[in-house]
Amino acid sequence: MFVDSEKMDLETVFLDKDNIENIQIDKRTRVLKITQLKPTELFEIKNFKLDSLFPDRKIEAKRKIDLIIIDGIPMTDSLKEKTKIDLNAIESISIVTQEKMNNSTFERRYNGDLLLIMTK
Repeated sequence: MFVDSEKMDLETVFLDKDNIENIQIDKRTRVLKITQLKPTELFEIKNFKLDSLFPDRKIEAKRKIDLIIIDGIPMTDSLKEKTKIDLNAIESISIVTQEKMNNSTFERRYNGDLLLIMTK
């Protein structure tokens, strides 16, 4: 799989669907080529910081994210290391606080907040 001639694992990359110009599939060689309208920089999930996501809100910089979920897929530590996202692909971001999760009916105790990301 290639995006703008760069080899990528699309299982761990979230692209902006509105930025896709062309998709070519070569069934014989089993190669998928995606061309974007504008090249974009992909943001690494492992580098997410709450204060950069919500610059207009005062969020404690020391808040810890225990779990990131993108489109219903929990990001394990190994997935966080590999996953990249085009920030323009994000439709919504929300935070479920540790206090709210630990006071609800979840079966596990959380040591940080839950970050929910939905893409377009």
